[in-house]
Amino acid sequence: MPIPDPWDRETFVEQVSALRGRPIRLIPVDTATIIDSPCGLWLSRDNDDLLLYAAGTSDYHIDQIVCHEVGHMILGHDQMLSHRADRDDTTGVCGSLLPDLDPETVNAVLARGEFSNDQEHEAETFASLLLVATAESPDTPFTEVRRRTPSRRGRLAALAGIALAGDPTSRAWRALQPLREDLAAVVPPTTPICDSPSRRKSTMELHQTDVAIRDSILQLRPYFRDVDPEQMAQCHRSEFIEPDQIPCVKMALQLAEALASRAAGEPPAQTPAISLLAMRRLADLEDDTAQMRRLVRWWPLVTEVVKKRRGRIDGAVV
Repeated sequence: MPIPDPWDRETFVEQVSALRGRPIRLIPVDTATIIDSPCGLWLSRDNDDLLLYAAGTSDYHIDQIVCHEVGHMILGHDQMLSHRADRDDTTGVCGSLLPDLDPETVNAVLARGEFSNDQEHEAETFASLLLVATAESPDTPFTEVRRRTPSRRGRLAALAGIALAGDPTSRAWRALQPLREDLAAVVPPTTPICDSPSRRKSTMELHQTDVAIRDSILQLRPYFRDVDPEQMAQCHRSEFIEPDQIPCVKMALQLAEALASRAAGEPPAQTPAISLLAMRRLADLEDDTAQMRRLVRWWPLVTEVVKKRRGRIDGAVV
């Protein structure tokens, strides 16, 4: 299967459409008001395919969602379903996302949400392998050092530095684990993750961690609210924040409050706020994990601020 180089989602879908001889329509949908909504759907119809994806996330995460649904297509998973999808299930899944869609026109529905069967695991693995192939450089940090450092002594010093500090992929993976664990405690991950015991982590392991975090954040979207100015003021009082770091603190604060709200069993927001985490175009794994690492930098501060605020509210109620 041809993979666009450089990677481009629209071009890839066009190539798959040509390969299958069927039109594929990409449709962004807003899932912010739907609790536990699937973040991707493939609707197979007689003459075309509709591919729905959650719009309120990063571009890299959207690539994973889209490629997952394409994986269902390439692997022929629609052939394993009954010829016509159950009308009630189709209406329930699609009614709130595409209210004008006639369920009678849909032959099969496959959703990216629960990974409890082989088809979902296969489609997710397809998507991950595809995106990791576009993310990986042919040079590892070690071969890059050998290529750029002519002297043996210089190479030994540089390689020792990499061995002590850890390669960038492993460092990024380790940096994201506190956030991943906090999210997983409230929103159990549905995507398969295979962490090796080795200290050196692969691009696939970093990719799976990033996707798991983004999936959890998407499930928290119904709980997103505008950042409380008093909470931001408390962050400023607790720690000096450089002006260029303020957006990162706001992103972290919005997420921490949504996580605490879900953990407490509170109802979602009547009108969820725009996710600050989805306001920048993050088109590859490096950009996506870089944003997460900037957020992680402030995660201990914002979680403590949210905890103290909720403690004061609970005390006042009592």
